[in-house]
Amino acid sequence: MLMHHSTPLGLDGKFAGSGTFIRCHKLHGILTARHVIERFDFTIDSRQVLSISVMDGRPHEYSLDMCTLQCVKVGRPKRSNPRAGPDLAVIVLPDVVAKNISYRKNFHDLSVHRRERLKEAKRPAGLWCAFGFPQEQVDVQVSDPKSTMIHCVGLLLLTTVTRRRGVRGFDYLHLAVGCEKLRGKVPPPRKYKGMSGSGVWQIPIVADAKGHPRIQIEKALLAGVVFFETRQAGQSKELRCHGPKSLYVKVRNALIRRAKPRH
Repeated sequence: MLMHHSTPLGLDGKFAGSGTFIRCHKLHGILTARHVIERFDFTIDSRQVLSISVMDGRPHEYSLDMCTLQCVKVGRPKRSNPRAGPDLAVIVLPDVVAKNISYRKNFHDLSVHRRERLKEAKRPAGLWCAFGFPQEQVDVQVSDPKSTMIHCVGLLLLTTVTRRRGVRGFDYLHLAVGCEKLRGKVPPPRKYKGMSGSGVWQIPIVADAKGHPRIQIEKALLAGVVFFETRQAGQSKELRCHGPKSLYVKVRNALIRRAKPRH
């Protein structure tokens, strides 16, 4: 189910990072980390090509001319410490492209049940995980600049929130690294490069009729975005992420402003 919301991002035949399909009212886009798209040229004269994945489980080609896309950057990191955040951006998709993608992928709606979602995400209950695409598990095949085939294995990282903090209206989650599970029999990555832009999810766990715990994957809540991996003594320590307030307030408001007609 989480794979249906997620995509790797490729720029001109090279892997760039991860993203999550979202919508806000009538706008559809790909939520990712700001530093992932820093080299993306969204101008009308751009000749760059964005490659994404819309078919789960097999290599395929789905490329978009960057000149047809728009970008909304949310917040501005300090030059002295860009790794501290904020680090959020949305690639805005044309309506016709979003419609085509929606036949195979799901867009998580940031504009509905906002208060309930913010309240739920403050609770530590449930299963916490991140879903994205480590660079080690992505195979990019390029036949020409406009034809890129992506074969990827999504990483479901089971984790816990070790701490939360808020800075200038943005909230941050720190996720412990461990308990990795990959689709198929693939070893966990040595590094988490490529996970930047991955969605952080909170999945409810309830008791069934016999009192056994059951994961409600159908009610998974998008609760954050991964943007930085901290390392200590050569080992991954934790993933630094934006939290639910950054998504349902900051990103939502930025997309609403973008959607308003300009006079």
